[in-house]
Amino acid sequence: MTAGVERGALICFEGLDGAGKTTIARSVVAALTAEGVAAALVERKDPECGTPELTGRMALLKALIWEYGDAPIGELGDHHALYNMASWFSAMDLRKVRPLLAAGVTVVVDNWYYKFLARFTLKKTMDAGHLAACFAHLTRPDLVVYLDVDPEVAVARKGELGKGETGFFDGLGPPSRETFVRYQGQVGEVMRRLAREEGWCSMDVNDQTPGQVTSRVVELFRQRTRPGA
Repeated sequence: MTAGVERGALICFEGLDGAGKTTIARSVVAALTAEGVAAALVERKDPECGTPELTGRMALLKALIWEYGDAPIGELGDHHALYNMASWFSAMDLRKVRPLLAAGVTVVVDNWYYKFLARFTLKKTMDAGHLAACFAHLTRPDLVVYLDVDPEVAVARKGELGKGETGFFDGLGPPSRETFVRYQGQVGEVMRRLAREEGWCSMDVNDQTPGQVTSRVVELFRQRTRPGA
């Protein structure tokens, strides 16, 4: 940590695909900045990593994880996917999140690793202890906000449905509204359990506007990180 600088806070949003995590994260950063808080958004899929060389490597990893197209990546096994994902978040934490926190900046991420932990938890090939250990070294957030949305509401917000969002790699069949709702319901069960166990703040956002959710999150930030303010 920079001498004489108080560590920044890490705020992360979790929720199903279509919960509005990125929209809310951007809005919260704007609201905090307007209040004079040094805040920065770190978007989960942004490969920028400080130098062209490192950014290039992260771009390659991004393509492996999310831009596979019709490649039969399931044939490489669940652990291949797990280690690629753990590698992504490790680099993101080391090169982007921790330096900002050390400089006293409040970091807002639109998705930390918990959604993916929930997805891997559903896989029969995974040992729970090993799975948790793959992410245990990452910075623990000061505030996790779980945007709780019904899968039926989430799917209505989506455009194209991806294989990873619909349980294709877990045997649920080609992407469709039906497989999205079924798979996201299973992921949501795991995430709500995590929310209870980890003490997250859960918000029902089915009927909430982004502005309403942003106001609630900013107030939570004040309560959690500046209790005397």
